[in-house]
Order: sequence, then C-alpha cells, then structure tokens
Amino acid sequence: MLNEEKQNIVSLGTILLVTIPYLLYIFAKFQNESFTTIEELKFWATAILLLIPLRIVVEILMNIAFSIINSILTKETHSVPADERDKLIELKSTRTGLYVFCIGFIISLISIVLGYSISTMFTILMLAGIASELCDTLTKILYYRKGV
Repeated sequence: MLNEEKQNIVSLGTILLVTIPYLLYIFAKFQNESFTTIEELKFWATAILLLIPLRIVVEILMNIAFSIINSILTKETHSVPADERDKLIELKSTRTGLYVFCIGFIISLISIVLGYSISTMFTILMLAGIASELCDTLTKILYYRKGV
C-alpha cells in the first residue's frame, strides 16, 4: 500500500471521527432550543465556523501522528516529492469534491426557494461540505489503487 493511500485512509478516518460526533452534538443542541430567525442564523454560522478550524487542527495533528508512526514502522526517513501522477490525482479528486459541493449548494438554494427553513439550508450545506471531503478523499484512494 502506498504512503499516499495510507495517508488518505487516515484522512478519511479523521473526517468521520471528528465530523459525525460534532454533527450529532449540533443537531441535538438545535433540537433542544427554540430560535428566532436571527438567532438561528447565528447558531448555524457559529456551528460551521467552529467545524472548520476543528477539522483543520485535528487533520494536522493526525497527519503528524501518522507521519511519525509510519516512519517508525517502515524505517523510512524521507518523503518522496509529489510527481505528475500525484498532482493529476489531486486535481481529479479536487474536481470531484467541488462538483459534489456545488450540487449540494444548489440543492440548499432550491430548498429555500421551495419554502424550507434556514436550518434545512444550513444542514444541506454542512452535509454537502462533508460529502465533498469524503468524495475527494475516496477518489484519491480509488485513483491510487486503480491508477489514473
């Protein structure tokens, strides 16, 4: 198994490890409170703005831990620089993730047009962001296994 593939599996685990408990906490908190429209907007904006740095910090810590553990187990002391194949895989997987997010964004706007609540729109946006990250990471794993 390639080092990049292992790193993407760790990234996939990090996405699931951080995001699922956070979403469960946010949805439980949302159900227990009643909001005015402005308070509801502030709640969802705060929830999204807290998720972003939380994900970044945990992703960095997990990548550092993975690098240390991987170098201890494999006795590798240097990393291989990214070549054209790695860059092409990154480009294709980023494109896939962006397509998924754009579709989710459009669906969230359609939900507002159809008369659903603001919380529905923000829920769809959060799920679209998570789905795009998952698609990005899963596409990388697929391309590293299958080839470009």
